[in-house]
Amino acid sequence: GLDAHMDEAFVYRMFEDYKNVIENVKVIRNKETGDIAGYGFVEFCSRDIAERVLTTLNSKPVPSNPGKYYRLNWAQTGGGSGVGPSFSIFVGDLAPDVTDYMLEQCFRQRYTTVSGARVVIDPATNISKGYGFIKFTDQMERDRAVQEMTGVYLSNRAMRVSVAVAKNGTGGSGDPAVQASTSGLLVTNIDLTLTESEVRSEFEEYGEITSLAMPVGKGVATVVYATR
Repeated sequence: GLDAHMDEAFVYRMFEDYKNVIENVKVIRNKETGDIAGYGFVEFCSRDIAERVLTTLNSKPVPSNPGKYYRLNWAQTGGGSGVGPSFSIFVGDLAPDVTDYMLEQCFRQRYTTVSGARVVIDPATNISKGYGFIKFTDQMERDRAVQEMTGVYLSNRAMRVSVAVAKNGTGGSGDPAVQASTSGLLVTNIDLTLTESEVRSEFEEYGEITSLAMPVGKGVATVVYATR
């Protein structure tokens, strides 16, 4: 994610080669503290240019910041108060070379309501942890993907697909376990190298977070959303 010093001006410099086609840059900040929340948005003048930037830069090193890599994904857009409902799936057993873009395209060519994909990366090594998440805007397509995509090969491995929010454990795979209760989530098996900001960034895309509690060294967090 974005570090504390990576404001809008820094993000503009990250995309220096494309500055003439950037329409807007917005870095998201914590509403209470004003601190950078670890992510932001870059708006380009056309979707074709945005797609070219994503495929060219995603997972590549950031020249101006050694040790940092571009982590790019499509953002949902929409007017009014925000986006509509989102339905997510978990995808496991991903090959090490699978990127956000590869994962999204694999599903998007079969399901038109795919709105984004993310491969989870170990922040210490910048290597894929072997799993990720895909968001849909239609629940029926999400459910169909769970049934149809398990066992389908991406790169050189067959994927394991399930609904993202599970009621119990991880089956020994090392994937985070999530339990839902009212508008809160109990997340366990969290990598101890992750910071609270990084965990918030992972879950903020699913809705407005009103509180996040993450005891140091416990590998668990409680995430509470404004709505379920």
